[in-house]
Amino acid sequence: MKKIIKDQRGSFTIEAAIVISFLVFIITGILFLSFFLYDRCLVERTAAMAALRGSEAIWEDNEVRCQRSEEAIDQILKGRLLGADSVEKRVKAEGSRVTVSLFMKFKWWEFRAEAEKKAVNPVLFIRNCRKGLELIHKEKREEE
Repeated sequence: MKKIIKDQRGSFTIEAAIVISFLVFIITGILFLSFFLYDRCLVERTAAMAALRGSEAIWEDNEVRCQRSEEAIDQILKGRLLGADSVEKRVKAEGSRVTVSLFMKFKWWEFRAEAEKKAVNPVLFIRNCRKGLELIHKEKREEE
């Protein structure tokens, strides 16, 4: 009986195998989570950038604006996704607004990003900025 209790030569190997397999499982989980977070951030920013690019074509018809948004999505996501299984895209242009919806599937998780941008006439935007600056300068002169 004493020989059985004192003989613990293989216990370290068994403990190390359990601990190492647990650490490999944890590290793999952290890698999957980091890949998902990276892809999620990329999909969110892609939706915003594609809506912005579609809204820049203010003088074009809705079909051209949707096409520009879809081209932007393809260009930004090309080869950059780390673990996403698929990304579905829906682009809609109505009036002065462009809406981009992206739906990403990543193993067990799903994520949806949506962005909407309003087309801004660049000439009017610059004029309004100049008017605002003139008002600020005018108020500063009145204070002095």
